Amino acid sequence: MRHEPFRLCMKYSGILVAAFLGTTTQTKADDVCVELIRRAVYDEYAGREEASTYNEANRNLCRSYSQYKRDAQSGGASGSYGLYGGSANFDKDQISSVGEAMCESQYSLDKYTANRAHFQKTLNPAALQVVDNCVRANTASVRFSVLYPDEDTLVASVYFTPPPGDTTQRKFTNGINVPASLTCSGKLSEVGDGSILDSQSQDMTCRRVSQAPYDQGGRKFLHPGGSIVVSTSVMPLIALMPKKPDPVMPPPMMVDIKGNWYFGGNPQTPKLPQIALAADNKLEFRNERGEPSSGTRRSDTNVQAMDWGNLNGELRQKGRFLLWANGTWWSRDAFGQLPAENAKRILAGSWRIGGKPCSITGPNEQLTFTNEYGASSRGKLADPATVVATDWGNLRGRLLEGGSFILWENGTWWEAN
Repeated sequence: MRHEPFRLCMKYSGILVAAFLGTTTQTKADDVCVELIRRAVYDEYAGREEASTYNEANRNLCRSYSQYKRDAQSGGASGSYGLYGGSANFDKDQISSVGEAMCESQYSLDKYTANRAHFQKTLNPAALQVVDNCVRANTASVRFSVLYPDEDTLVASVYFTPPPGDTTQRKFTNGINVPASLTCSGKLSEVGDGSILDSQSQDMTCRRVSQAPYDQGGRKFLHPGGSIVVSTSVMPLIALMPKKPDPVMPPPMMVDIKGNWYFGGNPQTPKLPQIALAADNKLEFRNERGEPSSGTRRSDTNVQAMDWGNLNGELRQKGRFLLWANGTWWSRDAFGQLPAENAKRILAGSWRIGGKPCSITGPNEQLTFTNEYGASSRGKLADPATVVATDWGNLRGRLLEGGSFILWENGTWWEAN
């Protein structure tokens, strides 16, 4: 057995190339790959909140997923859901697809295949390839499963069940690649180049090797995880030992949102919108007309105003903007002081406002805006960060996040599809 780094997956050091999951007995493809999906998601976001273990982080994600399901049933699903102490945001498609995989006991690979595009936004390319390899391996009748008895141990097994009439011999190739951060023992860890892969399950147990704590992205970790590769004549199989966060690392601080805001960046509205802290850590909202609503802060990036029809709001750019699900927005700054970010995209295409379709057509120098009611205006990209709708009274819109959002001066906002 060679102990060496797996350089092909250097972008995703938490992946062990050995398509793992499951038990040492024969398992279904769904049992195998669903667990791989779950561990890959955890490894991607490990250490981003006060919950340091897989079970703690999974419980917190499933709470957000449950909130999404309640919102969807009431017709008020938010534009995004803050996870891991607000350090990550999932849009509605992501929380629906990823939450279902992480939290539903009857999840199937058919659902993963149907929603793969949502996982593509969640996992980095190397992690996505690991999951895809698992699906393809199981389609080819190779089962590689992994159990996690505790946070520091994985138990992997692999076997091959040839389809009826298939007499082609499958073999292990190039042995097993184990990173220096892990140690493995058992029959599977000892297979060499040319060893036969058959219906007899071969197993191994892998444990973390003590490592010096390290920092990554401002967070502390006790172990980097690693990638174990089981090479076969069918395809490389991949198993994952996730990174291990430092449990004493404090959670990220929530952005302070109390105080005055500007509706549409306008400091001259009859009343300035306000957010105040009420009893029991609840929030009290008042809009530009002085109308109140009690509310809650569901995460670092999401709020809800219950008396306004359970209206959801999403905080962007470290709390500088509050985008309401009804298509209106508040900001901490006047419109003229909004960030000037250069648009990095062609603006023409389908957009939406408050869940309703709108659109922009034409080149950036000669645009046509069509709102949710079908009314149109000529316009243009006036400067790299600003559009103007000339037929709507020269209405200005500030482009944000590479041109994927428009904050209009009349207090509405559009988002590109």
